[in-house]
Amino acid sequence: MARTNTARKVTPQNTERMVTNQHQITFRRPTPLQRHEKINFALAGAWMFLLTLGVVATNINQTHAEFNYQTTTDQVTKVQTRNANLKEEIGTLGSRTHLMGVAKQNGLTMNKKNVRNVIK
Repeated sequence: MARTNTARKVTPQNTERMVTNQHQITFRRPTPLQRHEKINFALAGAWMFLLTLGVVATNINQTHAEFNYQTTTDQVTKVQTRNANLKEEIGTLGSRTHLMGVAKQNGLTMNKKNVRNVIK
């Protein structure tokens, strides 16, 4: 065969092969998960589930504690108000004018010589 400087003819088959050879794309299949990887994913999922349950339980407990705190605070306020009212009533009942009024209604008189002040 003699060599010539002329270009060789390219057939469509050769062109197609060249293009496919230049842009050869291979699709690799993902490797299946190993047994320990599956176990790790399952454990991670279970751990996340338990953490979520913990957060929900904590929120429920916090809400319950806030409710109990509010109830107790309301009860303390009521007792303090009642104590203040009773102190005022004691002050009114123990006042000199009230005692003098009760004595007058019952026909009693007070001798100022017999009065002694007692301080506790």
